[in-house]
Amino acid sequence: MEIILRHITKEDTEAYFKAHDEDAAKFFATYPTTMEEAAKEVQEILDAYEVPKEKRTKETFAIDIGGMFAGFIAIHHIVRGKEGTTGSLVAPEFRGRGVGTQAHKLLLAYAFKTYKLKKIYGRTKLANKASQRMLEKSGYKYEKTIETEGGKKKLYVVFS
Repeated sequence: MEIILRHITKEDTEAYFKAHDEDAAKFFATYPTTMEEAAKEVQEILDAYEVPKEKRTKETFAIDIGGMFAGFIAIHHIVRGKEGTTGSLVAPEFRGRGVGTQAHKLLLAYAFKTYKLKKIYGRTKLANKASQRMLEKSGYKYEKTIETEGGKKKLYVVFS
């Protein structure tokens, strides 16, 4: 199964919305609950593409498998030459098949090269065991448990 990371388009809005099912939503602080909210989030992603790369603080990609939207992955909180944080969501029909692991490996290679990062973080809620395994399989190492506005989270890190 070949995975491609590509920029999200307006045509991805419905699939982006559907990817935020109940199982995934419980692990997000916020998520779209209507198509209108999903359209607004997609437009924010599109607007971020307009910022020159050297000034970007985030970049989001669709995870594409055979022309199908299989989820999304992002590098955000980018401090060029230093660090960033990743986040992802795999659509329900693609979960448990290594899609997130492959997407993270592609994003890590891209982000380290493009943004000259030294380290990249990944965070998960304590209960999100699947994402913790996915981060570890992608090369991240558990660093510590942190307190956030959304509760305790496990912090993982990978170095260039």
